Amino acid sequence: GEQLMLGAPAWPVAKAQALDGRGDAAKKAKARDAGWAVQAAALGNCLNQLVPNLQALCAGTGQAEHVHQARVAMRRLRVALRELAALAPEGSANWANHNAALQAAFAQLGQVRDVQVSADQPDLQRALAAHGLTQAKGKARAQIALAEAAMAAARGTALQHSLVALLVQLAQPHAVGKALSAKATRQHLAARLQRQHRSLAKAAAQWSTLSTDERHTLRKRAKRQRYLVEFALPLMAEHAGAARAASRYLGRLAQLPEALG
Repeated sequence: GEQLMLGAPAWPVAKAQALDGRGDAAKKAKARDAGWAVQAAALGNCLNQLVPNLQALCAGTGQAEHVHQARVAMRRLRVALRELAALAPEGSANWANHNAALQAAFAQLGQVRDVQVSADQPDLQRALAAHGLTQAKGKARAQIALAEAAMAAARGTALQHSLVALLVQLAQPHAVGKALSAKATRQHLAARLQRQHRSLAKAAAQWSTLSTDERHTLRKRAKRQRYLVEFALPLMAEHAGAARAASRYLGRLAQLPEALG
């Protein structure tokens, strides 16, 4: 129905949008249930990116960018589930199950993404074929196989159950159970960010000695830090200095994935 209303032949690709530091989430962050407000803002932001891309994949009309952006959204959502659970613990009891469902779907879509990326690199394809690592398929047949694999990942029962549960949780008019106050929320997020920053700095100092896998892990941790800063932005809206500092820090974190290869 939404697709017909949009008049679009297929679902457009949805990319991550910045959280509004001056909107409702920032106002609620001053209240007693600030922890729940930050949770809700982060989860809603991630789902706004994830759901449209999954809809395209479920319909069998998704393209390579839908797969890529769905995986980005899943990564962001998993960071929110892991790092923000303590802000309103009673409403986060089943988040470990949600994270497991997302991780499984993320891995499935990762296999699709690997094939899509390698298909755009003829030299890689020839090298793989020379070592007997690929099976020749017609282009149309290969595209159908990729669409079916993406559709299966997006339609997975565990993933769909988790999405529904999270959407229902977001529909609650207020926090379920006790949530952290604004002050306690800021303290919790600051401690997490500082601890992860120190870990990143330590790893950076040892860069020349890190293995390929360790460097890849560092790259993922840098992304996790970036997403957590983004989720914390609504709490910084009333403090111009903190908001500017966070924006500068985000800019540097955004450059890290490319610098790390």
